[in-house]
Amino acid sequence: MTEPSIGQAAPSPDQTQGQVNNIQPINRFISEFGTQIVVAIVVAVTLFFVGGLGLNRLGQIDSAFTDFRRLVSEQLLEERKLSATERRDFRDDINTWLKGISSTIEAVSEQHVAKALQKRQEQADQAIKRVEDDASARITKIEEKLKPYAWLESRSEEVDSLVGIDSIGVAQAKVTELFQEKKSDMAIRVAKQALDSNISGDPDDFHNLAAELGRQNLYSLASRVVLRGLEYFPQNVDLLSSGIKYLSSNGAIDEADKLTERLRAIPKEYWNWRAFVFLGDYFELRGRFDEAFALYDAFKQQLPHDERAYAQHGSVFKKWGNHDKAIAIFEEGLRKTRKAPQTALMLAESYIEVGEYAKAIAATERGIEGTAIDQPTANIAAIFWTRATARDALIHTNQITEQAELAKSIGLAISDYQAAMSMPDRLVQHRYRGPQRIQVLQLYARNHGIGIQVDDDGDERRDLLNLLQQLGENQEGDSEETRAD
Repeated sequence: MTEPSIGQAAPSPDQTQGQVNNIQPINRFISEFGTQIVVAIVVAVTLFFVGGLGLNRLGQIDSAFTDFRRLVSEQLLEERKLSATERRDFRDDINTWLKGISSTIEAVSEQHVAKALQKRQEQADQAIKRVEDDASARITKIEEKLKPYAWLESRSEEVDSLVGIDSIGVAQAKVTELFQEKKSDMAIRVAKQALDSNISGDPDDFHNLAAELGRQNLYSLASRVVLRGLEYFPQNVDLLSSGIKYLSSNGAIDEADKLTERLRAIPKEYWNWRAFVFLGDYFELRGRFDEAFALYDAFKQQLPHDERAYAQHGSVFKKWGNHDKAIAIFEEGLRKTRKAPQTALMLAESYIEVGEYAKAIAATERGIEGTAIDQPTANIAAIFWTRATARDALIHTNQITEQAELAKSIGLAISDYQAAMSMPDRLVQHRYRGPQRIQVLQLYARNHGIGIQVDDDGDERRDLLNLLQQLGENQEGDSEETRAD
């Protein structure tokens, strides 16, 4: 602040106060502005010095950091190498320890398991023994209780055969099977079981079961089957006809008479061949031939192309030895029926009886032709046998004078004998008489200067004949069985 000059009047208080008031704002401005400048200068100087020093220091620090980083990297690399080696070694040690521990555990486990298994085995053996002892004791008790019924064991198969017989049809199939297996006793029990069980079936079932029993000559049992069937089917022609046959064959004439009346009450247009044949057989059995012949005439009129009408009628005269009458009836049958093996066979037999050998040979050829059907009415072996006997007889009449024809006839006769013996349906006498007749024909041929070679000694032929013989054992007597149906 400047002092007032001498000679100047001193300012008044009001002026002084006014000056002071003017100076204070100016000083405040200068003070604030100066402060800002000073601060700025200080900061700038500081930054200059610091910046210079900082750049230098930063360079040093960066170099130091670079060195430190390199050192750390080297240390880390070294540590990593050491760490990898140590880890590998540590892992190997751990694996070795684990293997050791595993081996130890395994050994201990095996010992423990072995001991446990042995203990369990001992316990199981003891338990099994207790069970076996208990079972043995129970079985012994059961066997003691079953001893009174031991005889049933031998009939177990028979009991099994009776299971499941719930109809006459099933019984018929089972009975047929058992008869084929040569188990006749079991077959009879099955049939009786079917009757005692009061089971039913259709008319054919009853008829077929009765026919199967009739083929075994079990006429009493067959009659029971038929009568049971008639309880269900009282007007069935097959059952009435079969009933007449089996009852009469069993000697039950009175009962057969009753069925005869019931059958005759049915119009003949409803009859089949069984009705005519079985009723005709019954009339013949009773000696009522007039009624039988009248029945056969009606048979021919109603069924003119059924050979049984002629075979049935002609067979009566054939049995009586009236071959001329029989031949006339048989010849009529061959004229009116194409397939007539039974009639042809009986015609051939009657021709042989009257010495008509050439006609007998022709008749047998008709018979062979007629057997080419599913169910021939004649025994095929019997037809070949009959033709062989016809050729044999014709040869021995010395009517064949030409040697070539004679040799041919002898060869054909021998072939027919061999054919008859090889047939499955051959008759028992064919096996014994055949070789004899063949030897007779060979002797006849040699006496007439004819060489006949019969190749029947080879192993192959013997095997074939043995096989055919076995097959034929089940079919012997089929000619009678055909009539039973």
